Amino acid sequence: TRFPEADEPSNRRFTQKIIRLARQGSWEDVQSVFQQIPQKNLIVYSALLNAAVRCGRFKDGSNILQDLRAREFQWTEPVYVSAMRIQEGLRCYAEGLALFRDMQHRGLAINPPPYVVAMNLCSQRGQYEEALRIWDEMISAGLKPQA
Repeated sequence: TRFPEADEPSNRRFTQKIIRLARQGSWEDVQSVFQQIPQKNLIVYSALLNAAVRCGRFKDGSNILQDLRAREFQWTEPVYVSAMRIQEGLRCYAEGLALFRDMQHRGLAINPPPYVVAMNLCSQRGQYEEALRIWDEMISAGLKPQA
């Protein structure tokens, strides 16, 4: 599903900068670019969340999630996956799994990454049977894990 803000020309410029800086591990520079964005929408928030994960800034990512919730954006699959990874980084496994179930309930778990993160969350909790059940759900949905 495409959202109207996906076509805003400034998104590509800002998200490319954020992603490039995150690959370099430069969290402070990521934040600086984000602060320069005049109208923050879900696309740039998604890039910022992904950057927090890439930079290992899970507490900062949690704060971004709070801000995102306050703005009442309709979350997309990439936002959920980053949110799940942030919860995993914070060792909040139950919260990450709750996000996965919410995502499924909304019909957004349509690609392998959320299933893989959910299986990791289960494994971290020692819930191996639940991880296998999620694997079966993914395979039953016709999805194949990415190498």
